[in-house]
Amino acid sequence: MRELSNIFQGLCLAKAEFYPTPEKFVRLWTHECLRVFQDRMFTETDIERFSGLLEEQAKRSFKELDQDELAALPNIFTQFATRTGGEPAYLPIKGMDELNKVRVNIQTVNIQRVVRHMYTERKIIQ
Repeated sequence: MRELSNIFQGLCLAKAEFYPTPEKFVRLWTHECLRVFQDRMFTETDIERFSGLLEEQAKRSFKELDQDELAALPNIFTQFATRTGGEPAYLPIKGMDELNKVRVNIQTVNIQRVVRHMYTERKIIQ
């Protein structure tokens, strides 16, 4: 039951203005299923089997939708990779390059915080 609630928590982060087509929302659903269930799997066999089952279920449940769009990779959603001008929005990343840029920015900010913290500690010790 907790896993289903985790999936719905992710779906509730979606704002209608950013999901104009059913395909976009179903991609979010598949992302949440992968995040909640697949991230707990250890073997490549289990991961592939779960991915296959999820893909089959999506095809059966959403026959009228563009299956190529539903299966497009990467299928990763974040609140921090895409700027919307307002509150953070839970949106897909367009590619791994976009995610890598965010990761580099986060590392830079963290390094700045560490240096600032060390400087402050040094002043306190003196």
